[in-house]
Amino acid sequence: MSDADSEEPSSPNTNEAESVEGDVVPLEEVREVARAEAQEFLQFRASFHAGPLPDHESFASYERTHAGTAERIVTMTEKEQSERHHLQRVGLYAAIGVRYLGMIFAVVICLVALFVGASLIRDDKGVEGLVFLLAGLGPIVAAFLFRRNMPGAPRLPASPNANNGS
Repeated sequence: MSDADSEEPSSPNTNEAESVEGDVVPLEEVREVARAEAQEFLQFRASFHAGPLPDHESFASYERTHAGTAERIVTMTEKEQSERHHLQRVGLYAAIGVRYLGMIFAVVICLVALFVGASLIRDDKGVEGLVFLLAGLGPIVAAFLFRRNMPGAPRLPASPNANNGS
């Protein structure tokens, strides 16, 4: 090649044709392959599976690959589910326990305030005693009066005779 040939800009098509060197495929064959690939793409099937166990096709494939794998997967899933149930049960018991402890401490604080208020009134300190009595009774009264407006408060079912006026 001369210097003049190497300096000429070449089109991308001529470079590709030169790099193939003899393996030229007719355009009709390229179109046929492209159509076949397009049909393959259109026939693609997608699936989604969520859960502790694989779908049945994968499950069977695991079993074919290594005998006993399916049983091991089921056993592992059962153990995991049992552990999850145990943790949920422990969390539920802990939440219930914390709620009861809160109620017990609230009652103790109210009783102490009532006792201190009564003792102060008995010792001729009426204003201070009244403050302690109100402080002790206030949360109890408020809990009963405003319970209907609290979100998540348990509600009693309406009685069937509530609207008939009897």
